[in-house]
Parts: sequence; structure tokens; C-alpha cells
Amino acid sequence: MHDFFASWSARNPEALASITPLYAPVVEFYGKPTTRPALLAQKRAFTIRWPSRSYVARPGSLDVGCEAGSEICTVAGLVDWDCRSAERNAQSTGTAKFSLKVAFRGGGVILSESGAVVARNAAR
Repeated sequence: MHDFFASWSARNPEALASITPLYAPVVEFYGKPTTRPALLAQKRAFTIRWPSRSYVARPGSLDVGCEAGSEICTVAGLVDWDCRSAERNAQSTGTAKFSLKVAFRGGGVILSESGAVVARNAAR
């Protein structure tokens, strides 16, 4: 998870390139089946809105549970974020809970992603 959030915190081209192979062809994305291209379009739009991003998994918050007899695990925890756009003179910071279901076959792919904001600091 630390590597995942570090990748997502990278500059836009690197962030998108590093996360693309991590997602399954169809992902349950915040409750909706979403194709990888559609999900990546949403992620791309987010990187344009917030070109400077820092995501860090909260130490001690990670929990992993695996389905018996399978290679599918759910990783959940808290992530602290700080997103900025110098062009828009905007900043968003806070904490969110997240949950990723990952199939650990062939290097691992994300099957689902969800989360919710826990705390949001005053945005500019």
C-alpha cells in the first residue's frame, strides 16, 4: 500500500503509468462496475485537477483480510492526503478510509476500490 500511494503521489505521467497495470479489466469502483479505461479516465481527470498530490497510508491503520482458499485479499486503512493546484490556487487536505480488494495472481490486480472521507481540512 505504501508503494501504491507513493506511485499515486508521483507526477501525473508517472502516476498514471504506474497505476494502469494494477487494475483489473473491470473494477468495482466505488460501488459501480467500471472498465479499466473508464476508471483511468477518472483518475486522469483527477490528476489534471490536482497535479500535486501526496498520499500516505496512516501508520498502524492497515488491515488485511484474505478469503479462505483464495488469493483474494482486502486491504483497508486510513490515508492522509494533501492535494494542490498552483494554477487554481487551491489545496485539499484530509484523511480518508480506503478499501482495496486485490487478487494476488500474476503479480496482483485491484478488483475493487472504495473509500470515504473521514476528515477534511479547510480548503483554499
